[in-house]
Amino acid sequence: MTACATGLLWTQARAQVTDTPAGTYAQTCSSASVREGRLYATCRTMSGQRRFTSIELAPCVGSDIGNDDGLLVCHGLRGRIEQPPPYVPPPVLDTEGRAIFGNYTLRSPIYPDPYRIQVYPGGYVAASDQAEGCVGYMNREPDVEVTYTAGRAPLIFSVASDDDTTLVINGPDGRWYCDDDGGQYGLNPSLRFVRPQSGVYDVWVGTYEQGRRPTATLHVSETGSQ
Repeated sequence: MTACATGLLWTQARAQVTDTPAGTYAQTCSSASVREGRLYATCRTMSGQRRFTSIELAPCVGSDIGNDDGLLVCHGLRGRIEQPPPYVPPPVLDTEGRAIFGNYTLRSPIYPDPYRIQVYPGGYVAASDQAEGCVGYMNREPDVEVTYTAGRAPLIFSVASDDDTTLVINGPDGRWYCDDDGGQYGLNPSLRFVRPQSGVYDVWVGTYEQGRRPTATLHVSETGSQ
């Protein structure tokens, strides 16, 4: 076979390898992925440390891929050490998650006002991990998603509950807004948007104490809060 033909087969094999291959490396390596014909994985060394490594897959076709002291290898071919990928922490509160208690479309003037939505607040995600000044514990997914068409009136979210509840909102501007006891009655939270934007408001209702699941009503209004 000519050198040209060999190179062509090598290129075709490299292009065809897209799935994470099997191999004994899987016993001591994790987070395996394939990008542009290379296998990347985090492999354990003999001393128990972790090393980010990669190997070209085309020459490994038909051969076992193993882990040699934190380095991917196959029939005499040794991979290379890579710089570990940057750590990207997962979002604490998921603005892309499906709203647990439903999606609502409201426009100014809101009718009826207040618009009431029954929720069961609380959870195990700390709002303080999402944004400074936020308190309470809530679900990772939003409780309610409100798509709002603004007018000239303010937009007010508040919660009515016999429990100590908190409120977190991700607004159409992408910013986080939080409140604990800013409502009119007792320990109710409230957030007021004086000049609200049209768009999506993702709303979380939390509890001040972790793990509680009280009943509560989210009020969406243009006139007042709870």
